[in-house]
Amino acid sequence: MIKISIRNVTQTFPARGGAEPYTALSGLDLDVREGELLPLVGPSGCGKSTVFALIAGLVRPSSGEVLIDGVPVTGPALDRGVVVQQYTLLPWRSAQANVEFGLEARAVPRRERARRARDLLELAGLTGDTERYPSELSAGARQRVALARSLAFDPGVLLMDEPFAGLDARTRESLAEDLLRVWRHTGKTVLFVTHDLDEATRLGGRVAVMTGAPGRIKEIVSDREAVATHG
Repeated sequence: MIKISIRNVTQTFPARGGAEPYTALSGLDLDVREGELLPLVGPSGCGKSTVFALIAGLVRPSSGEVLIDGVPVTGPALDRGVVVQQYTLLPWRSAQANVEFGLEARAVPRRERARRARDLLELAGLTGDTERYPSELSAGARQRVALARSLAFDPGVLLMDEPFAGLDARTRESLAEDLLRVWRHTGKTVLFVTHDLDEATRLGGRVAVMTGAPGRIKEIVSDREAVATHG
């Protein structure tokens, strides 16, 4: 079953000073299966983050369509969790309180949101750090909090845009293992944007490889050697 479907999407952005509009994506097609963790890999500037923004509902396609469960995406919604490189945790709130924040806004009862936050932090590997503040956590731990927060509303889709960029190799590997554990436990559909071929092949059974700008899907491959060849 297809969870996310992108059909013949072209995305252009206006240019300054009367220049020609910039075409970020051209005729892009992509399907993400229900319950799949699909890395999206390609060179810098190929439009990976634009694909992320389209599925998240942050921008509308210039042409073509983006569907989730067969329904057109018209804007952000709680059926999609988002994790980006800049995790934007609230510095005055503990890890637990950061995960609870959105649930408070939705008037989820205190005991329920506390239980949900604890469970998600435990799943993310932060059992002993629930009361620590972001400034007291490592960069990797802060990203684990961001992952737990993104799952608080139990979204069907998790969108991740270069979430481990800027971290050291050991931390990236550890976070990748944490993500795989969370994915296997929750069965979420995950689109993971990265420029790192090793990271892509470590995470995904299939990997979507993009061309340079204007971006399109060059191929869907399923082994390390093929990804390296086509990347």
